[in-house]
Amino acid sequence: MDAADLTARWARAWGGCRPIGHELRSCLHDRWVRFHSLPGSKRYAGSEDEYAGILGRHLTVLAELLARDGTGAERELLVVTASWSGGPAPAPREAGLAGVLPAAEHWMSILTEDSVPGEETWTHLWVSAVRFPAEDLSRLLRLAADYVTAGVIITTADMSWLYHPPPHERRADRALNCLVPRVHSMSVRTVRSQRFQAQVALLCRQQDSALMTARYPPLCAATEFC
Repeated sequence: MDAADLTARWARAWGGCRPIGHELRSCLHDRWVRFHSLPGSKRYAGSEDEYAGILGRHLTVLAELLARDGTGAERELLVVTASWSGGPAPAPREAGLAGVLPAAEHWMSILTEDSVPGEETWTHLWVSAVRFPAEDLSRLLRLAADYVTAGVIITTADMSWLYHPPPHERRADRALNCLVPRVHSMSVRTVRSQRFQAQVALLCRQQDSALMTARYPPLCAATEFC
């Protein structure tokens, strides 16, 4: 993959926001949609059935985003993963992550905002092409669920939307996050789809967004995400 081309595509789609997973919510707050990854706002999976539930919710949201693009069931995705070090030279990714996506190519290295002279932290971003659905994608999402990796961003070649599965550890706000361009959305923290639909209806009246009404309430009602 051409790193300069990827950077240009990112800039066209997302402006001055950096491709750092935990920064996206604040940088693109007006496009942020959040879904809980387990029923009842539970923070971590305690069984294989709950892991399967987390994976199913990830895949359902991704399928919905792809359907929004008018594509078929299979589509190539771009997956951004990360490693960290104290300098700008790319550092190898964690062994489990490298095993899941061995063909990842280095895209860019970014100095973290909270770095201080002499105590720098660099985030190294790696990009892989992954088919949806595919076993390597499922394995990656399991690593995120186990907090083996962080900073994952899933998107398409045109980067028209972003999906950020956060690391699922006990202190985290366990949710599935996606960013949709040109749609004013919200952070979803409710546990009942009825309340969510009412919030979306109000938002759509304010913003005249047909997509929010057409897409997200049915998704929540059908999957009990909210």
